Amino acid sequence: MPVPSKSRELPVRARRPLRLVLIIALGIWLGFMALGLSAWLIYKTLHTPIEAPAEISNLTTPQSIRQPQAPALPAIPSDPALATQNHMFEQYQENLSRQETSDAVEQARRNPDNFANPKCQFWLQQAQTAPSDKSRGNVLMFCN
Repeated sequence: MPVPSKSRELPVRARRPLRLVLIIALGIWLGFMALGLSAWLIYKTLHTPIEAPAEISNLTTPQSIRQPQAPALPAIPSDPALATQNHMFEQYQENLSRQETSDAVEQARRNPDNFANPKCQFWLQQAQTAPSDKSRGNVLMFCN
């Protein structure tokens, strides 16, 4: 048969109970303020529209082969979905322009008339060994 153990009571006294209550209330209040500030920062971070880099096409396409493009639709900053769609459309146009340029370089490489043209051969070799926008532009300029 187990022997019941006697529990002892520890005498704990608060010297200043009002101060203890105020410190606990202040801690709870500061905790709620920290949670509210964190929630606000997370909301602002997640709901801020992503801004597209300025004029990416100026960096990727040389002036000599740039083709006129349709004017881009104005971005509405209050709707992040439209901003994302406009950014995706601009990327599509840039990729299309790059693809057209590379197709033209390949066509110039296959054209037998360009084999006798030394400037064309030089820029074809440059476009093959060190591809850059300048070399691709010069291929289009010097080759048929």
